Formats: sequence, C-alpha cells, structure tokens
Amino acid sequence: MTPENGGPRTYAHPAGLYELPEWEVALAALDAVAHAAKKVLHLDWIAAVDNAVRALPYGDCCSRCRVTRFPHQATVADGGLSGRYRCACGHEWTCGWALDAPLLM
Repeated sequence: MTPENGGPRTYAHPAGLYELPEWEVALAALDAVAHAAKKVLHLDWIAAVDNAVRALPYGDCCSRCRVTRFPHQATVADGGLSGRYRCACGHEWTCGWALDAPLLM
C-alpha cells in the first residue's frame, strides 16, 4: 500500500510527543476508531466523526459519575446549541450552550 492510497509514509513526531502518556492514549483511541469505522457505512462514519469534532467544545459532566461526555445529538438554532448526552452509567440529559459565548478549553 502506497502513501497515496492510505499506506504508511516517512515521518518523525515532534520531540517529546511520543513520551507523553496522552499520546499513547490517543493512539489506542485511534486504533479503536479504525476498528469501529469498519462496522458502519463509510459516509455515515465520516459525518459522525465530523459532528463529534465540532461538538468537542460542548462536553458536559455527568451529574452521577462526574465523567465528561460529549453530545451524541445536537440541535443548533437561535444562536445556541442544545445537546443530548448519554453516559456509560446510564444517565441521560440535555444541556444548552450559547454559541457566541467564549469557550474555555
């Protein structure tokens, strides 16, 4: 497989990146994403990832287990975003965000 059709290419990560514990977590997550992507229609997967990336600033903390979750569904209207959230603990909720508010990340 060549680099032009998704194969590996020559690279060197920035100094220290590969030493970060977060980098190993990110690589494991990307591996899981690659495996999950094989289970759904390609265009549906691309749309879901695009939506998820756009929703990253709108993470909210589960009131039961205190884990940050990201919206699995969002409605954007009247200058705001209303997100639907579902936690692994079973808790579901909605949260609203003003889209013109500064986000702290």
